[in-house]
Amino acid sequence: MGLTRVLLGRDESREVSWLRLSGVPGMTVVGLPGYGKTQFVMHLVGELAPCPYVQFGFIDGKGGPDYDDVADRAFAHLGDDLGAALELVEGMYELMQDRQGAIRAHLDVKNFWHVGPSRLWPLVVLVIDEAHTFFHTGRGVSRADQEAAHKLIWMVEQLVKKGRSVGFFTVLLTQKGTGDAIPTQIRDVCPAKVAFAVATMEAADAGLGSAIRLYPDAHPIFLQDPKYIGVATTALEGRKGFARVRIPQVDEQHVAQLANSYRHLATEPRDLFDLACGVLDAGGSVLKPVFEGTAA
Repeated sequence: MGLTRVLLGRDESREVSWLRLSGVPGMTVVGLPGYGKTQFVMHLVGELAPCPYVQFGFIDGKGGPDYDDVADRAFAHLGDDLGAALELVEGMYELMQDRQGAIRAHLDVKNFWHVGPSRLWPLVVLVIDEAHTFFHTGRGVSRADQEAAHKLIWMVEQLVKKGRSVGFFTVLLTQKGTGDAIPTQIRDVCPAKVAFAVATMEAADAGLGSAIRLYPDAHPIFLQDPKYIGVATTALEGRKGFARVRIPQVDEQHVAQLANSYRHLATEPRDLFDLACGVLDAGGSVLKPVFEGTAA
């Protein structure tokens, strides 16, 4: 079974570090602007774009061009429109529910990771950058936007809490991981946490947990120097405490070329699920369920 992990980078001892994908429903990535958060996502895209068992969705709260060059490899690429973000996440929540109801009958397992991703049951990687843009419910927000934000928060929470066993991996990025940026009911159930340079102890505690204070040599508050761009603090599997990891330098042009080369793999996960389950095709004909091997 493959696709259980992806290269993260190298630690301070130059040892290769990995990010586990199997059994991990969500992760938070925090850090000051310009220190590597988007580079981290571009690295993931570069590593996973050639795999037909992965589908990407991008929601960028900055509303800028950061993901334009890799949008071809995504089934969805949205900006900072709250309504559009809510519609996409609602669709992913409904797909998660449908996968939960069908997984035993179609994959003969209760946990997606017991067989691994396949073309028709891919790992769905949903990236929400500048996540705080969509979670604001305080002063200055209209009643309609407050209601939309509350719905979005609830559905993202459900994806992170329940998506593990049916192949959802939600990545939330923000400058600070405090509760006003990523609601604690979402943040605290994300098992994977990465922090690039942060400005305050509060931001470090929010991004990694208060235990980071016991490991001053790895503390992200000391990464505020240009030489640490692309260096993040995280907990590594099988190791005690925290470590600094340098994310591989990303050649944006190369990643863009990869995204373009594998653009034919980008497919709406709902369509793949419907095909696997034997629903109607575009012409109205009844399709037979299709089953195939998982990643080698």
